[in-house]
Amino acid sequence: MPITEGNVLARNGDHNIEFGVIKADGTFRVMGLKPGNTYAFSVESKMVERTLPDKKSIVMASGDNTDVSFVSIEKPSTFSISGSAFFEGE
Repeated sequence: MPITEGNVLARNGDHNIEFGVIKADGTFRVMGLKPGNTYAFSVESKMVERTLPDKKSIVMASGDNTDVSFVSIEKPSTFSISGSAFFEGE
């Protein structure tokens, strides 16, 4: 199941941040990236607990890169509790 909302961020150092909006089919496009620069890509979405990898660094080529993928760990919608129950005394 794709992530259907959120953003993919592309960071180049501490100052340059570009982003692309994740579409309903899970695809995204980050524009304005400069060839030769290294960008760290990450996903921001309220739908996911975390992604694997959490960041992916790519040196931009002179053309489009189309192979940036993340595996998402979905935030649980329910939680469970477990423990033990014992009798004390007789």
